[in-house]
Order: sequence, then C-alpha cells, then structure tokens
Amino acid sequence: MEKAERVAMAEARFDWDDVGSWTALPTHLPMDEQGNTLQGAVTTHDAHGNIAISKKRLIALLRCARPDS
Repeated sequence: MEKAERVAMAEARFDWDDVGSWTALPTHLPMDEQGNTLQGAVTTHDAHGNIAISKKRLIALLRCARPDS
C-alpha cells in the first residue's frame, strides 16, 4: 500500500481484528477447558494453551504447553 499510486477508501463501522496473526485465532475459534484452540482431528493429553488445526491427519498434543500458559 505504501507505494500504491491509486488507492480508494471507504468508511466502515465494524470492529477490526487482524485474523492473520496467531494470537487472533482464539478470538475466532473455540477454546477448550485447558486453553487450547483446536480445529479438526486433534486430540490432547496434558496440553495447555496450544493452537492446532488439522485439515486431514490426526494431530496429537501430549504434554504440550505454551511457556506463558
């Protein structure tokens, strides 16, 4: 955008969230009791504060925790 010569803008009245960042995902996807944001074929055991999205294969989170969770 910084180098664009022709840019149009329209005013909008809605909240904005940068869904392109990992930290925004828990706002838009369900979270389990341990603070994991999971979608698709994901199973957990002693896992806290993770984000896991599976489109096909099973993801298993075993004793995984974010350092700040």
